[in-house]
Amino acid sequence: MELESSFPSPILLDNCVYSLGEGTLIPFWNVVWLNVGRLSDLFPVLFLNSSAKDGTVFSMGKWTGTRWEWGSFGLDASDVILMQDISDLRNLIANITPNSSVRDSLEWGKGEDSGYTTKSGYINLCSMQEIPTVVDNVRNSLSVNWKALVPFRIKAFGWRCLIDRLPLKIPLIRRGVSVEPCCVLCCGGDEDASHLFLYCSFSKQIWREISSWLGITVTLEGPVQEGLLSWVRECRKEGVGKNSASGIWLTIVWCIWRHRNDIVFNGASPILTDLVWYIKLKLWKWLSVGNISLTKCNFYDFCKNPVGNLG
Repeated sequence: MELESSFPSPILLDNCVYSLGEGTLIPFWNVVWLNVGRLSDLFPVLFLNSSAKDGTVFSMGKWTGTRWEWGSFGLDASDVILMQDISDLRNLIANITPNSSVRDSLEWGKGEDSGYTTKSGYINLCSMQEIPTVVDNVRNSLSVNWKALVPFRIKAFGWRCLIDRLPLKIPLIRRGVSVEPCCVLCCGGDEDASHLFLYCSFSKQIWREISSWLGITVTLEGPVQEGLLSWVRECRKEGVGKNSASGIWLTIVWCIWRHRNDIVFNGASPILTDLVWYIKLKLWKWLSVGNISLTKCNFYDFCKNPVGNLG
């Protein structure tokens, strides 16, 4: 791959091999363009004293006719402290000459022929950082989330919810944002994901209404991840498909989130009946997309027999 004027992310550079061409785009000190490593690591004293720390390979020398001559590297050659290191650096690169007819290039994988892939980049990133362990209930709930019969944007919302990345008040406070922690739906608890979506008195009424409508008895306990998994388990006992069940859960949670934002940003009031009907409408609209049996089911019939029309 030919190099452009800008370089890849520093995270990716450690797994790249530079091939010297004309030398105008390869940093002299700070990347691996020699098989011995970075020159800034091999000669740290020279690097610290150089006035050309950001210089390219080409900028460190010049052509005299057809002969390449290395320059001063931004160093004072008369400094007795640096003389030996300068001599060692010159000996190291004495036989290296830029090729003015070839552009600098960059190869991925330190000699591997497969080229860059998303997978190889991910493996490289994981090898450089300690990746947090995902606990079983989070992993299982995420798997259920991505298969739900809802639009992708709702799945993306569910993903953020399940990994605790929604801008709720308690997470915002942890990040140093000054907000009142109280839940806007019930004013009776601090607003984190588990409270807002499961334990808030207003949200509990929503779950009771939808559960009664579906003919399902479920007690939502634990964090939101376990809430999703327990909901899916109970729905399946009543004959609701796994992907439909997770779609119902995500729809309810998303509608609660939307209603909460309407209160926070638009000054709306919590209205239980309106929200319940809105959830039913969204369930009919979204779950019909992935369920052939619902393609000829009108909203009235769906509300009369939701479980029978879900399957």
